[in-house]
Amino acid sequence: MLNIVFGLCFIVHLATTYWISSSSSDIVSFSRLLIPTYEVAEPRADTIAAFMFTILRWDHLFTIIAFWVYGSFSVLTMRGSGIITSMSAIKAFGAFTLAQLATGPGAALMGLWLWREKTMRLPVPGR
Repeated sequence: MLNIVFGLCFIVHLATTYWISSSSSDIVSFSRLLIPTYEVAEPRADTIAAFMFTILRWDHLFTIIAFWVYGSFSVLTMRGSGIITSMSAIKAFGAFTLAQLATGPGAALMGLWLWREKTMRLPVPGR
């Protein structure tokens, strides 16, 4: 089931990335989506679409941060429980962080959960 969710999240991320990168509008761009400015609203927030873009931009930023914190905590919990070694935790943390950039936060979290479930099924030495 997690494979299906991972695949769907990745496809949505690719479609969104393609839509943003192929847009000819100066309003829709990666830099405007991923790098919020200090203004609370868009300078041209006179339309509903511009206002919704402002909400989306900040929502996207906080979602990425929340997913990263949750995923990192999951890896640290596994290390604290002795399920994985410190080196495995560092590798998982690095892979999760890179996956956030490459596949988006949703697919990265699904990939982390998939890895976590497979890892937790393995026998732990000494237990």
